[in-house]
Amino acid sequence: MHFRICDRPAERSAWLLPPIDAIPVKLRNCALAVRAFNVDNLMIGSELVEGQQQLEDAIERLFADPRTAYLHLHFAAAGCYAARVNRFYCGPRP
Repeated sequence: MHFRICDRPAERSAWLLPPIDAIPVKLRNCALAVRAFNVDNLMIGSELVEGQQQLEDAIERLFADPRTAYLHLHFAAAGCYAARVNRFYCGPRP
């Protein structure tokens, strides 16, 4: 499963497109709420994580559900929006 994290508007980003399967530095060592949404924008799952490895594992688990269209990351303490995670397909789409 590949993903792309969009953590800021493109005009303020260091990259034209964020790299694939990369966790931005600001999200690597903080507590985050990872929320999964379906195509109707309804939340269908969530996890609390801390650290890069837990975040990568949660992204993989939540995207394993075929109903998951995208993820939102929120800073857990304040609940503020941090980023959106999109699936990234490296070959023909299923």
